[in-house]
Amino acid sequence: MGALASEPVPASRRPAMLYLYAARAARGIGDGFAFIILPAYLSELGFNPFQIGVVATAALLGSAATTLAVGFLAARYDLRNLLLIGAMVMAATGLAVANSHALALILVIVFIGSLNPSTGDLGMIVPLEHAMLARGAQDEERTRVFARYSLIGTASTAAGALAAATPDFLVSLGAIRLDALTVMFYVYAALGAIGAYLVLQVVFPFGMLVATSFQRFYQPLAPGSSIAWTTNNYVSMLD
Repeated sequence: MGALASEPVPASRRPAMLYLYAARAARGIGDGFAFIILPAYLSELGFNPFQIGVVATAALLGSAATTLAVGFLAARYDLRNLLLIGAMVMAATGLAVANSHALALILVIVFIGSLNPSTGDLGMIVPLEHAMLARGAQDEERTRVFARYSLIGTASTAAGALAAATPDFLVSLGAIRLDALTVMFYVYAALGAIGAYLVLQVVFPFGMLVATSFQRFYQPLAPGSSIAWTTNNYVSMLD
Protein backbone atom coordinates (compact mmCIF):
# COMPACT_ATOMS: atom_id res chain seq x y z
CA MET A 1 0.00 0.00 0.00
CA GLY A 2 2.90 2.30 0.69
CA ALA A 3 3.99 1.93 -2.90
CA LEU A 4 0.58 3.00 -4.10
CA ALA A 5 0.53 6.05 -1.87
CA SER A 6 3.85 7.26 -3.27
CA GLU A 7 2.75 7.12 -6.91
CA PRO A 8 2.01 10.63 -8.23
CA VAL A 9 -1.04 11.33 -10.35
CA PRO A 10 0.12 12.38 -13.83
CA ALA A 11 -0.49 16.09 -14.32
CA SER A 12 -1.55 15.57 -17.92
CA ARG A 13 -4.29 13.09 -17.02
CA ARG A 14 -7.22 15.43 -17.64
CA PRO A 15 -9.90 12.70 -17.59
CA ALA A 16 -8.97 11.94 -13.96
CA MET A 17 -9.42 15.63 -13.10
CA LEU A 18 -12.79 15.70 -14.84
CA TYR A 19 -13.89 12.65 -12.84
CA LEU A 20 -12.99 14.49 -9.62
CA TYR A 21 -14.95 17.55 -10.77
CA ALA A 22 -17.96 15.39 -11.60
CA ALA A 23 -17.76 13.61 -8.24
CA ARG A 24 -17.61 17.01 -6.53
CA ALA A 25 -20.72 18.11 -8.42
CA ALA A 26 -22.63 14.98 -7.38
CA ARG A 27 -21.67 15.48 -3.75
CA GLY A 28 -22.53 19.18 -3.90
CA ILE A 29 -26.04 18.49 -5.15
CA GLY A 30 -26.60 15.99 -2.36
CA ASP A 31 -25.22 18.26 0.35
CA GLY A 32 -27.22 21.17 -1.07
CA PHE A 33 -30.61 19.64 -0.36
CA ALA A 34 -29.64 17.39 2.55
CA PHE A 35 -28.88 20.19 4.99
CA ILE A 36 -32.28 21.73 4.23
CA ILE A 37 -34.46 18.63 4.37
CA LEU A 38 -32.74 16.97 7.34
CA PRO A 39 -34.44 19.17 10.00
CA ALA A 40 -37.77 18.84 8.15
CA TYR A 41 -37.36 15.07 7.99
CA LEU A 42 -36.57 14.84 11.70
CA SER A 43 -39.52 17.07 12.54
CA GLU A 44 -41.80 14.89 10.43
CA LEU A 45 -40.57 11.86 12.40
CA GLY A 46 -41.82 13.58 15.55
CA PHE A 47 -38.57 14.91 17.02
CA ASN A 48 -38.77 18.12 19.03
CA PRO A 49 -36.47 21.11 18.42
CA PHE A 50 -34.06 20.03 21.17
CA GLN A 51 -33.67 16.55 19.67
CA ILE A 52 -33.14 18.04 16.21
CA GLY A 53 -30.43 20.25 17.68
CA VAL A 54 -28.75 17.23 19.25
CA VAL A 55 -28.72 15.47 15.87
CA ALA A 56 -27.22 18.55 14.24
CA THR A 57 -24.54 18.73 16.93
CA ALA A 58 -23.69 15.04 16.53
CA ALA A 59 -23.42 15.48 12.76
CA LEU A 60 -21.04 18.43 13.04
CA LEU A 61 -18.91 16.70 15.68
CA GLY A 62 -18.79 13.61 13.50
CA SER A 63 -17.65 15.66 10.51
CA ALA A 64 -14.84 17.12 12.59
CA ALA A 65 -13.83 13.69 13.93
CA THR A 66 -13.79 11.98 10.52
CA THR A 67 -11.82 14.88 9.02
CA LEU A 68 -9.18 14.50 11.74
CA ALA A 69 -9.13 10.75 11.16
CA VAL A 70 -8.50 11.27 7.46
CA GLY A 71 -5.60 13.55 8.36
CA PHE A 72 -3.93 10.66 10.19
CA LEU A 73 -4.76 8.01 7.58
CA ALA A 74 -3.90 9.96 4.43
CA ALA A 75 -0.16 9.60 4.97
CA ARG A 76 -0.45 5.80 5.26
CA TYR A 77 -2.95 4.92 2.54
CA ASP A 78 -3.63 5.80 -1.05
CA LEU A 79 -5.63 9.03 -1.26
CA ARG A 80 -7.73 7.68 -4.12
CA ASN A 81 -8.84 4.66 -2.13
CA LEU A 82 -9.76 6.86 0.84
CA LEU A 83 -11.75 9.09 -1.51
CA LEU A 84 -13.59 6.04 -2.81
CA ILE A 85 -14.42 5.00 0.76
CA GLY A 86 -15.74 8.51 1.44
CA ALA A 87 -18.10 8.31 -1.55
CA MET A 88 -19.31 4.91 -0.41
CA VAL A 89 -19.94 6.30 3.09
CA MET A 90 -22.12 8.99 1.51
CA ALA A 91 -24.21 6.35 -0.24
CA ALA A 92 -24.52 4.27 2.92
CA THR A 93 -25.48 7.35 4.96
CA GLY A 94 -28.41 8.16 2.67
CA LEU A 95 -29.73 4.61 2.82
CA ALA A 96 -29.32 4.40 6.58
CA VAL A 97 -31.08 7.70 7.33
CA ALA A 98 -33.95 6.83 5.00
CA ASN A 99 -34.58 3.60 6.92
CA SER A 100 -33.99 4.81 10.49
CA HIS A 101 -36.57 6.38 12.78
CA ALA A 102 -35.02 5.95 16.23
CA LEU A 103 -33.13 8.91 17.67
CA ALA A 104 -30.20 6.86 19.01
CA LEU A 105 -29.65 5.17 15.66
CA ILE A 106 -29.85 8.43 13.73
CA LEU A 107 -27.29 9.97 16.10
CA VAL A 108 -24.85 7.16 15.33
CA ILE A 109 -25.48 7.42 11.58
CA VAL A 110 -24.96 11.17 11.32
CA PHE A 111 -21.87 11.01 13.53
CA ILE A 112 -20.01 8.45 11.42
CA GLY A 113 -21.69 9.35 8.11
CA SER A 114 -21.31 12.20 5.66
CA LEU A 115 -24.52 14.06 6.43
CA ASN A 116 -24.29 17.39 8.23
CA PRO A 117 -26.68 20.36 8.58
CA SER A 118 -24.26 22.95 7.26
CA THR A 119 -23.94 24.91 4.04
CA GLY A 120 -20.16 24.76 4.34
CA ASP A 121 -17.97 22.23 2.56
CA LEU A 122 -17.22 19.94 5.48
CA GLY A 123 -16.33 16.32 6.06
CA MET A 124 -13.70 13.71 5.33
CA ILE A 125 -13.98 13.99 1.53
CA VAL A 126 -12.94 17.64 1.30
CA PRO A 127 -9.25 17.35 2.31
CA LEU A 128 -8.91 14.23 0.15
CA GLU A 129 -10.25 16.03 -2.91
CA HIS A 130 -7.96 18.99 -2.24
CA ALA A 131 -4.95 16.72 -1.96
CA MET A 132 -5.85 14.85 -5.14
CA LEU A 133 -6.29 18.07 -7.08
CA ALA A 134 -2.98 19.42 -5.79
CA ARG A 135 -1.20 16.22 -6.84
CA GLY A 136 -2.81 16.12 -10.25
CA ALA A 137 -2.21 19.73 -11.29
CA GLN A 138 0.95 21.36 -12.51
CA ASP A 139 2.19 24.39 -10.58
CA GLU A 140 1.06 26.89 -13.20
CA GLU A 141 -2.41 25.27 -13.44
CA ARG A 142 -3.13 24.77 -9.76
CA THR A 143 -4.95 28.08 -9.22
CA ARG A 144 -7.25 27.46 -12.21
CA VAL A 145 -7.88 23.88 -11.06
CA PHE A 146 -8.99 24.98 -7.60
CA ALA A 147 -11.01 27.87 -9.04
CA ARG A 148 -12.97 25.42 -11.20
CA TYR A 149 -13.36 23.08 -8.24
CA SER A 150 -14.78 25.90 -6.08
CA LEU A 151 -17.10 27.08 -8.83
CA ILE A 152 -18.42 23.58 -9.45
CA GLY A 153 -18.90 23.05 -5.73
CA THR A 154 -20.80 26.30 -5.23
CA ALA A 155 -22.98 25.86 -8.32
CA SER A 156 -23.83 22.24 -7.52
CA THR A 157 -24.69 23.09 -3.91
CA ALA A 158 -26.96 25.88 -5.12
CA ALA A 159 -28.65 23.44 -7.50
CA GLY A 160 -29.09 20.99 -4.64
CA ALA A 161 -30.65 23.69 -2.46
CA LEU A 162 -33.11 24.39 -5.25
CA ALA A 163 -33.89 20.67 -5.43
CA ALA A 164 -34.92 20.79 -1.75
CA ALA A 165 -38.30 21.99 -2.99
CA THR A 166 -38.92 18.58 -4.57
CA PRO A 167 -40.72 17.12 -1.51
CA ASP A 168 -43.27 19.96 -1.58
CA PHE A 169 -43.82 19.31 -5.29
CA LEU A 170 -44.37 15.61 -4.58
CA VAL A 171 -46.80 16.45 -1.79
CA SER A 172 -48.75 18.65 -4.19
CA LEU A 173 -49.10 15.57 -6.40
CA GLY A 174 -50.62 13.60 -3.53
CA ALA A 175 -47.56 12.02 -1.90
CA ILE A 176 -47.26 11.72 1.87
CA ARG A 177 -44.82 14.32 3.18
CA LEU A 178 -42.69 11.83 5.14
CA ASP A 179 -42.42 9.60 2.09
CA ALA A 180 -41.47 12.55 -0.08
CA LEU A 181 -38.68 13.52 2.32
CA THR A 182 -37.50 9.91 2.53
CA VAL A 183 -37.18 9.75 -1.25
CA MET A 184 -34.68 12.60 -1.11
CA PHE A 185 -32.35 10.54 1.08
CA TYR A 186 -32.50 7.76 -1.48
CA VAL A 187 -31.51 10.35 -4.06
CA TYR A 188 -28.68 11.38 -1.72
CA ALA A 189 -27.55 7.74 -1.59
CA ALA A 190 -27.73 7.48 -5.38
CA LEU A 191 -25.54 10.57 -5.74
CA GLY A 192 -23.05 8.97 -3.37
CA ALA A 193 -23.03 5.85 -5.53
CA ILE A 194 -22.46 7.98 -8.63
CA GLY A 195 -19.59 9.68 -6.85
CA ALA A 196 -18.11 6.30 -5.93
CA TYR A 197 -18.28 5.20 -9.56
CA LEU A 198 -16.58 8.40 -10.72
CA VAL A 199 -13.84 8.08 -8.12
CA LEU A 200 -13.36 4.45 -9.13
CA GLN A 201 -12.43 5.69 -12.58
CA VAL A 202 -9.62 7.68 -10.98
CA VAL A 203 -8.40 4.67 -8.99
CA PHE A 204 -8.47 2.35 -12.03
CA PRO A 205 -9.61 3.17 -15.58
CA PHE A 206 -12.76 1.23 -16.48
CA GLY A 207 -11.99 -2.32 -17.44
CA MET A 208 -8.50 -2.31 -15.94
CA LEU A 209 -9.29 -3.27 -12.33
CA VAL A 210 -9.53 -7.03 -12.93
CA ALA A 211 -6.71 -7.04 -15.46
CA THR A 212 -4.33 -5.23 -13.12
CA SER A 213 -5.08 -7.57 -10.23
CA PHE A 214 -4.67 -10.59 -12.51
CA GLN A 215 -1.27 -9.40 -13.72
CA ARG A 216 -0.05 -8.67 -10.19
CA PHE A 217 -0.99 -12.12 -8.94
CA TYR A 218 -0.31 -14.40 -11.89
CA GLN A 219 3.30 -13.51 -12.64
CA PRO A 220 5.67 -16.28 -13.68
CA LEU A 221 8.09 -17.51 -11.06
CA ALA A 222 11.63 -16.33 -11.60
CA PRO A 223 14.37 -18.98 -11.79
CA GLY A 224 15.34 -20.10 -8.30
CA SER A 225 12.32 -18.47 -6.64
CA SER A 226 9.86 -20.32 -4.45
CA ILE A 227 6.12 -20.47 -3.94
CA ALA A 228 6.57 -18.07 -1.01
CA TRP A 229 7.14 -15.28 -3.53
CA THR A 230 3.72 -15.88 -5.04
CA THR A 231 2.11 -15.92 -1.58
CA ASN A 232 3.73 -12.61 -0.67
CA ASN A 233 2.50 -11.13 -3.93
CA TYR A 234 -1.03 -12.24 -3.09
CA VAL A 235 -0.81 -10.74 0.40
CA SER A 236 0.36 -7.44 -1.07
CA MET A 237 -2.88 -7.26 -3.05
CA LEU A 238 -4.87 -7.38 0.17
CA ASP A 239 -2.99 -4.51 1.85
